[in-house]
Amino acid sequence: MSQTPVMEKDAAKPLAAYSAGHVVNISPDLALLYISGTTARQADGQIPPFGFSFSNSMKFTEHEGLTPAAVQARIVLEKISSIISNASKGSGGLENLVELTIFVKDLQNDYGVINDVYNAMVGQKFRELGTALPARTCVQVSGMPPDERTLVEMKGVARIQGCQ
Repeated sequence: MSQTPVMEKDAAKPLAAYSAGHVVNISPDLALLYISGTTARQADGQIPPFGFSFSNSMKFTEHEGLTPAAVQARIVLEKISSIISNASKGSGGLENLVELTIFVKDLQNDYGVINDVYNAMVGQKFRELGTALPARTCVQVSGMPPDERTLVEMKGVARIQGCQ
């Protein structure tokens, strides 16, 4: 089994020694991508929507009235999709997830909005494809790096084409 680290394009500098994901080849045709804990932290270190100037792709969230946790959940899932795409050389995305763990700072107030984002971005895609939904766990944590602005973090496993 060969192993390959995966980096995220235009990513924030990691706070420790790790890669965005790690590909483990199971066979010539199958690999598992282990995706590190991913937050909404941007390359410039800002954490949306706190102290962040929204890019054109994010402006709609201001108008939809999404909560900060929903904004972060959407960004995190977009980043995870990008990590999967990079590891699979453009042939995969969220539809390749087999497991996802969601860490939430305030489960009582944010669980519903995070579920809404998850269902729109992941659940709907799997239902349209008619494939089994990924396994999922959601837990509350007391805090996440780098500071109190981080409300959501996700890590997961995706199935991709083998990368020899």
